[in-house]
Amino acid sequence: MKHSIRLLPGVGLDTFISYLIFYSYLLIKFILIFIKVITASVKDTNVKGADGLNLEWCAPFKFKDYVVGFKYKLGDTLKNAPETLFAKKSLSTGADGTASIEANYNVADKTLSAIGKWASDKVGLAISAEANTSDKLTKVKAVSTQTVSGNKVTVGAEYDVLDKKASVSTKLAVEDTVVGISYDNEDKDPVLSVSHQLDAKNLFAPSVSLKNGAMKYGWTRKWSGGSADLALTPGEKLNVVWKDQGANGGNHH
Repeated sequence: MKHSIRLLPGVGLDTFISYLIFYSYLLIKFILIFIKVITASVKDTNVKGADGLNLEWCAPFKFKDYVVGFKYKLGDTLKNAPETLFAKKSLSTGADGTASIEANYNVADKTLSAIGKWASDKVGLAISAEANTSDKLTKVKAVSTQTVSGNKVTVGAEYDVLDKKASVSTKLAVEDTVVGISYDNEDKDPVLSVSHQLDAKNLFAPSVSLKNGAMKYGWTRKWSGGSADLALTPGEKLNVVWKDQGANGGNHH
């Protein structure tokens, strides 16, 4: 007897990609409408003092059951047209699950990419698939989360179709501490990680390579409306990702 996971009422996993393509087609219609509107309304705008910074401005808008908007990369100048237009839609499904679809249209190369997701807390499963008009299906991912002896255990697997890269990970959450190990067939380097929630605003997350002993240190600081992520590789580099929600709902990175 065969058993299948129902992502939508009466729909199995084998048709999930079909829904992804169908909703992407609907969403791109909204995106194409925004191309003319935004291109005509945003002109001759200069942003000074952002040279050398990797800043991104995201402006979302609610339109019926959709969230649509655009993204800018901020450098010396703000281009006449945004780099990316996007549209998102979420809907409830069976098994107390939620499905979502996000489509992104790259204005420069005129390519459409889409991400389809389904998740159910009741089943303890999350599935996602990524595709674009150039490479078709590019990535699939599945994550299972279960409770064992009062502790949360998460097992995930991901496959990058283009790079033929497979990766797996497992995490065990005990109160404010999460211990995990990850591995992929490209680096072939198991990485042990530990993250500990110091308080409501601070998270400390070191990791170590079980292959060569290399250490990395992560720190996340949250505040009302934003956060900062710091990743330090001793002797090599320090990466800082800053996120802040603007007064009008836009996101800055």
